[in-house]
Amino acid sequence: MMVLGFTSREARLALRTCNGDLDSATRHAFQKRDEKESIVKEEQSKSKLRRKEKKLGLCLNGDKVNIELHKKMVKDLGFDKVVAAAALRQSDNDIDKAIQYIHDDIGKLGLSKLKRLSTSLLLQMNGTGLDCTTAEAAINHFNLDVDKAIQYLMDNHTTVPQDWIDALKSKREDLNTDDKEALHSLAKEVKKSEDDYLDVTLDEEMEYVQEYLALVNSLTNS
Repeated sequence: MMVLGFTSREARLALRTCNGDLDSATRHAFQKRDEKESIVKEEQSKSKLRRKEKKLGLCLNGDKVNIELHKKMVKDLGFDKVVAAAALRQSDNDIDKAIQYIHDDIGKLGLSKLKRLSTSLLLQMNGTGLDCTTAEAAINHFNLDVDKAIQYLMDNHTTVPQDWIDALKSKREDLNTDDKEALHSLAKEVKKSEDDYLDVTLDEEMEYVQEYLALVNSLTNS
């Protein structure tokens, strides 16, 4: 089986499950590998969705921010991710009200001054092809002076030097604590397998059974 590319552990598990039948064990090993790959992909997808939902937060009414509406505001309408999420939270996922907040009452969204000013800059330069990161980098470089940022962007075809972008990125955390915890949790889940118990010696298996029975007895007698 190892000649076919299976690890010694995969081969051992399959042979033990199939009572030493090589053909059955090989089919079983291929099946388990496919199942594990499917589980990994599913867990990664679920974990990504959970992290996204947690990052977007909850609306005033307690509902989760609608991911599809958020994507529409960012991808189709060009709003900053943080700004779009804040607006959807404030408007309880009403996209029209969310856009109105951004245009007319952005102060209610609890954003940083840098986000507020870069959004103002984007609205003033709507239609020029300016993107959120470039706008924020310009505002950051000119110490929150919107007029200077606009003038520079108009003179330079809405582009900024790469070091301005790098300076902006350096202010952000590479990976926050919540993301690290989520990834760590995913890694532990992927490592688990319903047939992991097969990869132990008979003595270890008997020890686990005895510990389990002892626990059951203690609970029954308590």
